[in-house]
Amino acid sequence: MSKIKITPLSIVLIIIEVLLIISAFYYLAIANTGGMALAGVIAFIAAVLNAMIFAVQQIIADIKGINKKALWTIEILIIVAGILYLAINGISIG
Repeated sequence: MSKIKITPLSIVLIIIEVLLIISAFYYLAIANTGGMALAGVIAFIAAVLNAMIFAVQQIIADIKGINKKALWTIEILIIVAGILYLAINGISIG
């Protein structure tokens, strides 16, 4: 993998990664009272998982014979499905 391939999903994953790292630092270092350190740990774990997803996405985007138009279409559908899921169910673990 020579450089980062810019695709719609990679843009979204980079934005989410930055937000997760900022929130993990904030909840672990600044506002770690009243159980909020757990929120920082969860945000850090989510950032690591997000980085893994980003790495897999970049490996898939770097394949030579892949149709770039099909890749963009599939990634846009994944983003729209994720937005619809969050709009209907909200952010919740249980």
